[in-house]
Amino acid sequence: MEHASRVLHHPTLCDLAGIAVPKHVEGKSIRPLFNDPKTEWSAPGVTTYRFKNHTARTEDWRLIRYANGDEEFYDEKANPNEWKKLATDPKYAEQKAKLAKMLPDHDHADIGGADGKGAENSGDGKKAEKKRLKKEAK
Repeated sequence: MEHASRVLHHPTLCDLAGIAVPKHVEGKSIRPLFNDPKTEWSAPGVTTYRFKNHTARTEDWRLIRYANGDEEFYDEKANPNEWKKLATDPKYAEQKAKLAKMLPDHDHADIGGADGKGAENSGDGKKAEKKRLKKEAK
C-alpha cells in the first residue's frame, strides 16, 4: 500500500474534466480503474467526513477514527457486516497500525457558516436552514 495516497472524488473529477487538481487537495485519480477495472490498485480508500473523522479501507480491513479519538476496526472478509469490533483487540494491533498510517496526518477546519468555523457542526447551520425554510414558506 502507498503511504499518503488518498483516493478521493475530487482528483478523479478533475482528471475526467481535464483540469488541474488544486494544490490543497490530496489524492489520486481512480480514472485508471474506469478504463480497466482489473488494473492493479494497492492504495487504500480514504474518506473524511467533517473535521478529523477519517476512514481507511482496503479489500480486507476497515479502520474508522473519529474526531474524539475513538476507533472502530473491522476484518471485512470475516465480518462483512461489521458486527464484531476489533479496535481494542491486541491480536489486530499490527494490522490496525498499518491502516492508521494511511489516515491523513493533518486536517482542515470545516467550512460553513458566516464565521467559516463549521457552523453546521454546532447546530447553528441547522437553525439557519430552518429559519430560511420558514421564510420561504411565507
